[in-house]
Amino acid sequence: MEKSSPGEVLRKHCKWIEASKFVELVAKKIGKSERWAKKLISDAYKDKQIKKHVFQDRTVIYGLTEFGPPTISSIEVGNMIASGLPPLDVVRVNSEISELEKREKPPKTSEGKLPRYVPTKTYGFAGMYIPPVKDILKAETENNIRIVQEARRELRFFREPTPSETAGKLGCTPQAARVLLYELAPLTGWKEQAQEQAQKEAEDAINLAGWRLWEKKGEQDPMLKAECDKAKNQASADVYRRAEAIVQNYPDLVPILYQIEPISNAKSKRPTGKGVVTTFPQINLTILQWPEKTKAKWQQIFKCKPPPPTEYWSS
Repeated sequence: MEKSSPGEVLRKHCKWIEASKFVELVAKKIGKSERWAKKLISDAYKDKQIKKHVFQDRTVIYGLTEFGPPTISSIEVGNMIASGLPPLDVVRVNSEISELEKREKPPKTSEGKLPRYVPTKTYGFAGMYIPPVKDILKAETENNIRIVQEARRELRFFREPTPSETAGKLGCTPQAARVLLYELAPLTGWKEQAQEQAQKEAEDAINLAGWRLWEKKGEQDPMLKAECDKAKNQASADVYRRAEAIVQNYPDLVPILYQIEPISNAKSKRPTGKGVVTTFPQINLTILQWPEKTKAKWQQIFKCKPPPPTEYWSS
């Protein structure tokens, strides 16, 4: 397949694309007119190098088999991607559908009635409701957001779901799922994480969840309060969000502060030069202990042992 062929242009584009936008893209790549680009696209389709899909509202899109099943949310219309908010061209599409309805209304019968099959206002036929493109986009976007949130709950909010983990429920290939997840990112906050980054953020979020629970109990310990404030101040917005989600949805996974026996301090009582004994505050060693359920879930998600407990000094 030539580098400037429609198939290769689609392969680099990595997603289904609306017909007019595809023509512009191919024409730009080959450096020729759009008319010539249309001919190349037509030839490529006839040779089964590319796939074409026509929606009920007559929107035409092109893609490859590897992109997965075509959906309205996978179309790039004009210069905007349908990523949750209705693209500007939806207004144009609905307007064109209205014009089609006006032009294609059948003549009335001799009794002054319309024939049995009459185009409805949603460009269907009597008894068959076809929602506008805008409503389809909204419904698909809401469903895809729900799929991402369910995947997060399955992972107990420790990390973000991967394209491979969501592809099945999104009904597409992992490559297409990755594109869709990035399109939904402004609405879901999803991001792609490296393994090391995911583990570090998960550990911080789980520990912060423990501190949030300790704080809500109203415990009073100056040294631990300082550690709690430090954990909150150093946490990113994403880590903070995960910690809150763990506390609210899975309280049984939240770590607890466990105080070990007081540490023997040789300087806790020390005589001064005048023979007066001065008593120093006793220091305790406290650890942030993860429940066994949390450790098991960590091993299931990350396929490795959980990190050791974090130690703190308390008064």
